[in-house]
Amino acid sequence: QSTRLAPDGRACPICRRPVSVTDPLQEVADPHLTAMVKSRVEESVFQEHAKAHRLELDELETKWKEELPVFFMHPGSRVGARVALHFFEPRYKVLIRRTWEGNRMFVFTAEVPKPGVRGVVVRVEDACFLLDGRANIVGRAEQTAILGETWCDEGAGGLFYTKLQNALLNVGTATPSSSQEQVERPEASRMARMLQPIVQRVRNFLVPHVQP
Repeated sequence: QSTRLAPDGRACPICRRPVSVTDPLQEVADPHLTAMVKSRVEESVFQEHAKAHRLELDELETKWKEELPVFFMHPGSRVGARVALHFFEPRYKVLIRRTWEGNRMFVFTAEVPKPGVRGVVVRVEDACFLLDGRANIVGRAEQTAILGETWCDEGAGGLFYTKLQNALLNVGTATPSSSQEQVERPEASRMARMLQPIVQRVRNFLVPHVQP
């Protein structure tokens, strides 16, 4: 809700005061507050609630891994490619805010999301947010994505979400697999052969001929 009402995602939708959003999976509990709570409730009650909260966080982490927002625009991208985008549509302002403050991953497809469509999973490496909620992002396409169940979140301006059919790899950097290298190396070789005559002409122009 705060993302929709306050475009920059860092202000209270009621009073507009700045708020700090932290990752619940990484945030450490305040020892002072923990001690205060323990002093006022029975240990069994405290442990019961702590267990319930851990289960809730586990479910949230599983959801983050299984359900990803989708950005679609032709021609899409490919595994290993650098992805640089400018998000300005309302639904994609929500996408990048949720992505940046979540697992930093979204799906990029070349067509309207639906089951069976192929795309890539992009991990956002950097995001620069403007005051109106627009964002410039840089990331890397880490793996192939095959869309499974797909739906539209009307509360987020029509943002698409999907559950991937294939497993989501939790990797920090894009490392091409041997099959990807087999595809990309011939392409690089063809490009090198095409550029070789141009490089030779430039070299001949820049390097003066030495008369014997």
